[in-house]
Formats: sequence, C-alpha cells, structure tokens
Amino acid sequence: MITNPLLEEVYYTQKRLVEEANYDMSKYSENVQKMVLEIQKKYGLKLKYGQIKKHVGWTEVLQNPTQ
Repeated sequence: MITNPLLEEVYYTQKRLVEEANYDMSKYSENVQKMVLEIQKKYGLKLKYGQIKKHVGWTEVLQNPTQ
C-alpha cells in the first residue's frame, strides 16, 4: 500500500472514528456530520457534500440537518 504522513493521518482518523461509532455506519455518519458542522462554524467555511439518495430497500445514511 502506498503511504505518506498525510495518508497515515487519514487512515488513523478513519479508524478512530469507526471505533468511536462502535462499527455502526449510522453512528459514524452522524459523528462525521457533527464534526463537519463544527469545523464550518469554527473556521467560517461553507462545505458542500452530496447526499445519498434513497433507493428501494435502502435507508438514507446522510440527512440534511436543516430538513
């Protein structure tokens, strides 16, 4: 696997977030969304990211907090 210090930090952070969510994808998504909102507020940023569309038999993983 190709690696460098930046990628190692990304891998470490993703692993930490997954463990904090107890390997629950819904909780992981909630935690990441909260972090994004905190970062936006702290640094005055406006970040845009896509939403996962609902499909038959799927649940929506990411929800817009303004809805």
